[in-house]
Amino acid sequence: MPSVRELTRAAHQLAFSQTKMETSSERRNNHYDVIIVGLGPVGAVAANLMGSYGVRTLVLEKEQEIYKGPRAVAIDSETTRIFGMIDLDDWLDKHVGKAEYQILSGPEGRGWTIMDVPRPALEFGYSKIGFFYQPTVESTLRDNLEKYPSVLVWLGYHVVGVAEGSNGIVHVKTKFIGGMNEEVYTCKYLLACDGGRSSVRKLLKLKYKGSANPESWLVLDVSSKNEELHRKLSKCTYVIAGRNPYIHIPLPESCHRFEFLLNDNDDPQSLTQVDRVEELLGSIGVDVSDLVFHRRIIYKFHLRSAERMNVGHTFLLGDAAHCLPPFRGQGSTGMCCGIRDAANLCWKIALFVNGTLQPGSVVRKPLLSSTSGNEVTPGQVYFDRLASSYHKERSPHVELMMRHALLYGSLTKLRNPIATFVRDVFFTAAVQLPFVRRLVWEDSVKPAPTVVSGFIDDQSSATAGLLFPQSYVMVGGKRKLLDKALGCGFVVMGWEQNPKLLLNMDCQSKLTSLGCTFVTVFREQSSEQQSDYFSGCIAIEDTEGAIGSWFEKYKASFVLLRPDRFVFGHADNSLDASSELIGRFHNMLTKQKALTVRKPPLVLLKYVSKCKVATGIIVVIIIMCIILLLYAFLL
Repeated sequence: MPSVRELTRAAHQLAFSQTKMETSSERRNNHYDVIIVGLGPVGAVAANLMGSYGVRTLVLEKEQEIYKGPRAVAIDSETTRIFGMIDLDDWLDKHVGKAEYQILSGPEGRGWTIMDVPRPALEFGYSKIGFFYQPTVESTLRDNLEKYPSVLVWLGYHVVGVAEGSNGIVHVKTKFIGGMNEEVYTCKYLLACDGGRSSVRKLLKLKYKGSANPESWLVLDVSSKNEELHRKLSKCTYVIAGRNPYIHIPLPESCHRFEFLLNDNDDPQSLTQVDRVEELLGSIGVDVSDLVFHRRIIYKFHLRSAERMNVGHTFLLGDAAHCLPPFRGQGSTGMCCGIRDAANLCWKIALFVNGTLQPGSVVRKPLLSSTSGNEVTPGQVYFDRLASSYHKERSPHVELMMRHALLYGSLTKLRNPIATFVRDVFFTAAVQLPFVRRLVWEDSVKPAPTVVSGFIDDQSSATAGLLFPQSYVMVGGKRKLLDKALGCGFVVMGWEQNPKLLLNMDCQSKLTSLGCTFVTVFREQSSEQQSDYFSGCIAIEDTEGAIGSWFEKYKASFVLLRPDRFVFGHADNSLDASSELIGRFHNMLTKQKALTVRKPPLVLLKYVSKCKVATGIIVVIIIMCIILLLYAFLL
């Protein structure tokens, strides 16, 4: 008679039968290209990305069910664009709330409106910020794995041991929850996406530096079928003064999130009791009679980061690598930054494992030949670049977002009555100025996603590391977002010319071996532009002008994009400049050229973060006052 353990595994494998791809030898050797530990949003996105590249992947998740309550609730346009890499951006964009939001100086009737902001602006073709219901997103990500035969998911398994051999193969010891026997699986790369309490990080003995914020928040997740209540609570609301400043966020599926900042003399345990919660909600005008409570917890957000984001062939992603404050749409557990981690890393692993980034074209053979003529295999050539570029590229941006979110949060949770009054009056006046109002409405104060150091061209300082713009374009008579036309690999793009004509045959050969897509972008369709001059390229019409504006801004005619759509570098319209760019790209891949190192733009934010919160706020207000005075003087 089969054991419970065997029956459970069989049930799990049956549930994911369409994602299973095991040969008899793989069952015997228990070896995979990649093992992912954790199937939360970050792990699920990583698994989908690996599946889209055809990488043989095993996912181990200790929980057998998706957590039913929302945790992270906000997602930004950059993260939504990553969902586009696995064809879930349209679904996600339709299932996120795009509510207007308001900032009030006190609960309704006891304060004034500091600012009222219409629906979020668009960026990269998506809403700059949206609010989602996490269980539904996780379920959709898991369902999407069914279309990838190279991905296998096992639920109910937790990792109890990790070791890397001298040959670079990672040995993962795992055990079924409630079982007695341990099993060992091997992989080329291990991705730890198992959260802030990461078992993999602990097994690696990596320090998780940082601390918990001393302030406590009461987090309430509720739902209701009362339509009148939903209309009343249709806006995302920040009440940044009063005894308990709070945030209200309307979520899809008739749900709402309330987060109350607690005072030092509040009893956290009593505040989770139903009667105290009802009293607190009643004090802000919310009728609790029609509410269903799904979660009532006391939460302290953490500011932590691992000392390193990888050890050998093991990589940390998401909360396993860093915990961010729950401000500025980064999700209560840093989900957005974690998904960016996955987008940065997965294409690199896929390239090194498969030898190409084109689905269905797995070659598993040497990618490039070095200038000496020696063949270089993916594992030999690219691993140093893979390991070092991941930390170099992700760590500065994570730190920047952490500091930005912390500064933003400090402005919204002041306690001193005089300081809060000054802040509220100041910002109420400031948003009356058109340029300030535009900054707020367009959310232009948020740091742009940028790769400061790493796998980027050191001679393209103006563009290297920028996230390339995305807008709607026309391709073959169909309107679609740019990324949908570019495929999933490297892209060489020419502005109103065939990029192949700017490259010698050797450069074209190197790019073709990597599965590179050649693209020509032009302003308007014409018979001349459809001629043989553009043969061998995807022809794209820039109907909205965003791409052309980018080329004109940086005086570029030729650009090389990475698979995550960050710019490697650009060149003008000369054969020499374009070929030299591809040469530097090739040399950086083959270790003949070091990764680019630049100083991150953190000087001011580091200064503010080292000051006391009050000092930081004073600095910001002084800067804003200077701007206001200059504006008034110019008028």
